[in-house]
Amino acid sequence: MEIFRKDIAYTEDRATLEVALTSVFRNISLKDAMLYDIETTGLNPKSSRLYLLGVLLFHEENIELIQYFAESVLDEEEILEHFFQLCKTKKVLVSFNGEGFDNRFIESMAKSYGKLPLHLYLKQLDLFKLIRKRKKFYGLESCSLKSCERFLGIYREDRCSGGELISVYRDFLKDKDREKKKMLLLHNLEDVKN
Repeated sequence: MEIFRKDIAYTEDRATLEVALTSVFRNISLKDAMLYDIETTGLNPKSSRLYLLGVLLFHEENIELIQYFAESVLDEEEILEHFFQLCKTKKVLVSFNGEGFDNRFIESMAKSYGKLPLHLYLKQLDLFKLIRKRKKFYGLESCSLKSCERFLGIYREDRCSGGELISVYRDFLKDKDREKKKMLLLHNLEDVKN
């Protein structure tokens, strides 16, 4: 497993993030929250693998991005262990469709490794569910992350979908090409950051 870390400066969004969080959970601040997103080789955890997990940790001065990348399919359990260690230090898990996909995928994986799915003990803030309630009001074509990004005028350097990157990851496992790894990391970085 390889771990990548990057500091991201706060923008004017910090106040918006704090308001969103405290409007849902009283007495919870950003430092109590962790945002996460996973990349997998498919939708079914019984036949697919987790190959990348990205988290954002909110500190006083900056946001820390951590990405856990599976250099091999054997790294999956180690990625889970790192994620669960972070979960022990937080009160709220923020995601985009985490309740619909990410949480269930990780829960199934945790059980397959004989681990408790610690992320499910955290309070959940699923941004997808908040947006879905307001889809018509904002005139969104869909509630996908890319649709929301277009609505907000967010430009992505990454042009691939998660589904398209499955074959890129499979090819990476064979040839360890650095450009493929960069593509995979960029997609997850932009998913988590945006």
